[in-house]
Amino acid sequence: MLSYEVLDFIADCYIPLLIIYALLLIGLVATKKGLKLALTYLLVLGVGIIPVYIIWYLDNRLRLWSALELDYSTHTALALTVVVYLVIYKQKYVNYFVASLMAYGVLMLYQQYHSLLDIITTTVVILPVVLAIFLFGKRKLLLSLV
Repeated sequence: MLSYEVLDFIADCYIPLLIIYALLLIGLVATKKGLKLALTYLLVLGVGIIPVYIIWYLDNRLRLWSALELDYSTHTALALTVVVYLVIYKQKYVNYFVASLMAYGVLMLYQQYHSLLDIITTTVVILPVVLAIFLFGKRKLLLSLV
């Protein structure tokens, strides 16, 4: 079995690797379809990430999760946000993205970063927000291509 430290390193690499992959895809858009469109994709990703930290800030100030004896999972929120972005904008690999997110969730549980309820409540709050942002962004991007 892998040591806690090795699994911790793997967990620490997951979100940066997701973001690097998303940025590489945006870079491909820049080379194939132009910089303006790529910057729009980048803007949509950035706008999608903002709610992760707004909710984190609100939770720190208002102690929303603490009131329920839970913990807002920034790990879950950020990973979910980037995976939803990749699923919406790169649908070819949906199964891989979803499987990687589920494996990350299991790893967070195994490493005891968060409880299952931390992960579920964070997902319930963040998922509708990022879905709305990314679907609206995709609609706008598709309209701009017409």
